[in-house]
Amino acid sequence: MTGAAVAARSGASAKAPHDQTTILVKWSKWAPGPAATVGELKTKVKIVKVPRAWTVDQTLDFYRSLPNVVYAEPNYLADQDGLAAPDDTFFGAQWGLAKIDALAGWGVYPGSFAAAGAPIAFVDSGIDASHPDLAGQVGTGANCVTGVCVAGGVTLDDNGHGTVNAGAAAAAANNGIGVAGVAPGTHLIPVKALGPGGTGTYAAIAAGIIWAADDGAKVINLSLAGTAPSQTLCGAVSYALDKGVFVDAAAGNFGSAAPVYPAACPGVAGVAATDQNDATPSWSDTGPNVFVAAPGVSVHATYPGNLYALATGTSVSTALVSGLASLLLGQDPSRNPADVRRILATTSDKVGVAQYGADPYSTCAGCTWSTTDGYGRIDVLRALSAGTAPVAPPPAPPASPADFTIAATSGSASTPQGGSASYTFSIAGQNGFDGSVSLAVSGLPAGATAAFAPTSVPASGSSTLTVSTAGETPAGSTTITVHATSGSIEHTVTVGLTVTAVQAAPGPALVDFALSAVPGARIVKLGRSAVVTVKATGTRGPVDGVDLVASGLPAGVTATFVRVSPGVWTLQLDAALSAPRFVTATITITGTRGAVVRTTTVVVTVM
Repeated sequence: MTGAAVAARSGASAKAPHDQTTILVKWSKWAPGPAATVGELKTKVKIVKVPRAWTVDQTLDFYRSLPNVVYAEPNYLADQDGLAAPDDTFFGAQWGLAKIDALAGWGVYPGSFAAAGAPIAFVDSGIDASHPDLAGQVGTGANCVTGVCVAGGVTLDDNGHGTVNAGAAAAAANNGIGVAGVAPGTHLIPVKALGPGGTGTYAAIAAGIIWAADDGAKVINLSLAGTAPSQTLCGAVSYALDKGVFVDAAAGNFGSAAPVYPAACPGVAGVAATDQNDATPSWSDTGPNVFVAAPGVSVHATYPGNLYALATGTSVSTALVSGLASLLLGQDPSRNPADVRRILATTSDKVGVAQYGADPYSTCAGCTWSTTDGYGRIDVLRALSAGTAPVAPPPAPPASPADFTIAATSGSASTPQGGSASYTFSIAGQNGFDGSVSLAVSGLPAGATAAFAPTSVPASGSSTLTVSTAGETPAGSTTITVHATSGSIEHTVTVGLTVTAVQAAPGPALVDFALSAVPGARIVKLGRSAVVTVKATGTRGPVDGVDLVASGLPAGVTATFVRVSPGVWTLQLDAALSAPRFVTATITITGTRGAVVRTTTVVVTVM
């Protein structure tokens, strides 16, 4: 080691620079398992992972208290060894790469920022080959949109999805601009199977998989998901796997445990998302779709037109796994898809609150799996340090204490003065919680009262809160806090209440009406608008004089109502260029006329 001063020299202590995630433990009596490394067998020194809820000092104290431990010490760091951070403009903000130990992993392989990964094919919307952070990496691909692949056809990205994922996986590093991908500079193969709207047929996707497997891909990235099973689609995946190609796919953004395809096809590594705290976003799918997890919230990536974007969803999580698979196959070209899956399963970090248990895929001896994160969140350093020998899985974190969560099904409600508004709250027990939860409320406006039904909820259940206002309750918006308590555990959640003024007589006549919105679902693209028609209809026809409010809008989206004719309005939805993409939300349109309040909903997807 040239020019490096080791921190573990004489007089060093736990205050010297050391790894915050592992310690070193030497045992006097130790029966090694079948996956013990050569170093462990010779020295009886084992690398022990620090449990998520513990500090390094707590872990050291615990192991030093054991009778058969000779010593336990921090895993000290050298002052200089490996790669310095690359000079990419946004590298310091790429929390996802830091979370998965990418920089330290590159120090293991390839030891530089040179392109060293195996070729990745993106069966997606195309790739912007002119992007400066992808320049020279994008090879000749194929257009398969019709279900028949045309080699050398148009693979221009007219949606942006494919370029985002390509950059997250393989944007060039240390080139003084933009971002870095997990496998910097890797050769990319664009296979266009999705149209400008971001959708494509199973025929197009299956044809693209087969074409990529036949034309040089070693990794096939499928950042897409459909809810219907298909022998054609899974058959194409089997064809690629038989040719030695690693295939991974998005686990889905439906917040469900139902199978999605191709993630649920045999042999595919389905990828879920994690956030900056290694927690699972509510929209990330769980269950049998999930093989591993990777960062998937506000991930820096390339975007067509020499731009950059923050991507959110299991699509970009899949791209990060594709980058790691590319490095593993570049590091050892003799590896096959099963080898890559086994390394991912044995080296991923056991994050999240879900319990890790039996391995449903029988991927490796001693492996454990959870419904939210699969075998865990990927770790580039651990994976590239695994070598070709079996790697012992990291120890599971200590059992989390019993707890519960509380969530509101709607974040806001509206009522006229003298009326009432209702909210529903769901309680979900975690880690064996079996107590009951008492509910209370604070922050009510003057003159308002509240009642829960029921006032106490068991380990899992729901309660409805009804807030009743008085005629003198001030008009306006306020935030209400709901307190959920069980013993020493307390959690809170806030909801919004809007009280609208009631006009004094003569005012509008009390006329009942139904509120409707057409169409019931809309896609709004960044920087563009989408329009929904809203109608208020009574028994005698259109009802005018209705006040309309939209709530539950996705971040970066604004709503404007324009009256077209009596009882008819247009709702214009505008998405800012900075709005998060690939987010779906159900917005609530509330119409108020006097004391009559009616609602309808529209599903909005930001693309």
